[in-house]
Amino acid sequence: MQAIYYLPDVVSVSAGDKITLTAYHDEYSLWFAIPKASNKMVTESPTCNCLVHVADSHARIGMKNDTDRNTKFITMLKEVITPSSVCLCISDGSLLPLIAAKLGAEKIFTLEPNHFHHNMIKSYVDENNENDVIKIISKEPADLSEEDLEMRKVNVLLTEPYFVDSVRPWELFRFWHLRTLLDPFLSSDVLVIPQCGKLKAVAVSFEDLWKIRAPVKNAEGFNLSRFDEMIQRAISIADASVEAHPLWEYPCKAISEDFNLLEFDFSKTTFKETFEVEGEIPISSSGTCNAVALWTDYSFQNTEVTTGPIQPIVTNQPIKWSMNSQQGVYFIHPPKEVIPDKHRLDYKMKFNISDTTFIFSIEER
Repeated sequence: MQAIYYLPDVVSVSAGDKITLTAYHDEYSLWFAIPKASNKMVTESPTCNCLVHVADSHARIGMKNDTDRNTKFITMLKEVITPSSVCLCISDGSLLPLIAAKLGAEKIFTLEPNHFHHNMIKSYVDENNENDVIKIISKEPADLSEEDLEMRKVNVLLTEPYFVDSVRPWELFRFWHLRTLLDPFLSSDVLVIPQCGKLKAVAVSFEDLWKIRAPVKNAEGFNLSRFDEMIQRAISIADASVEAHPLWEYPCKAISEDFNLLEFDFSKTTFKETFEVEGEIPISSSGTCNAVALWTDYSFQNTEVTTGPIQPIVTNQPIKWSMNSQQGVYFIHPPKEVIPDKHRLDYKMKFNISDTTFIFSIEER
C-alpha cells in the first residue's frame, strides 16, 4: 500500500531545478513542505479549519465533488422544487439543501445531529446567505417534533441517501425505515427524492480480492491446514457475511447478469421490520465464481444515481465501479468453476431491522 501527501503549496519547477523537501514530525504525525530559500521558519503542522476533512471521509469528499452525480441530483430536484416547496433533508452533511435553496424552495429543514456536520453545513448556509431559507436541526429523525418544522407539513423529502455510520449498501433500508417514521410530518402528496431504490447484485470472479478469505494450505513446505481451520472458524463467528470494499481497487469480471434483490417505492409507507427474499439467477459466463458483489441504485423518473457500476455490466468483461462508494462483497467459499447452462446462483436474503443476512450458493441446474 502506498500513501500520498498533498503539499500545501504548488511549486512550479523546470528540468535541472533543485528543490528542498523538508519533513517534519511531532509525537503523532508527519508533514512535509517545500520552503522558499529565504524562509527558514518551521512549517506548522497543518490543521483543518473548514471541517470538511474532519467530518467527511476521502470517499465522501470525492462523492461531493462528483460532477456527474451532482448533476443528476440537480436534475431530480428541478423536477419537484417550486416556490411553495417545504423540504426536509435527512442525509449527513448533504449539499441537497443548498441546491434546493438555489432552485427557489420556500423553506428547507435539514437534520444534522453530528456536531461537525452541523457546523460545516452552517458555514455553507452563512456563506450563501441562505439563513432565512435553510434551518439546521440538531436532532435525530426519531426526535423530530412539529415545532422543529415550525408547524409546517413537508411536501418534498430529500436524501442521497448517505449516513456516516452506514458502510455497506444498507442505506436503502435505513432511509426506507426513516421515510415511514417521518410520515406524520409529511403532506399526503409528498414528493420523495429519490423515489425508488434497488438493492442489486452480480456474480463475479475477482482476480485477487477473494484471497483474503482463502486458506493458505501449504507455504514453504509447511502444512498450515490447522491454521486455516482456526481462521475459518473465527471468520464464521466474527465476520459479517457481506463485507464493504471499494471495488474499483479490485479488478473483477461479471459471470452473471446483474439482478435486483429488492425494489422499493419510497413514496409509499411500506416498511416491514422482517421479511425474506429468495430466488435464482443463471450463470452467463464460464470462469471461477468466488464472490457476489452488491450495491444500491436510486432514481427519480428517468434519472438514476448508482453506488455500483458506472457503465452497463457485460458478462466476462471487467466491471467499472464507482470510485466514491463502497460495495458489498459476499465471498463464495470455496470458489467454484462454473459453466453457462450448467450452473446457477441461488440467493436468499433475510431482513430484520437489527440485522440482515445473505446466503449465496452455486448449484447445478
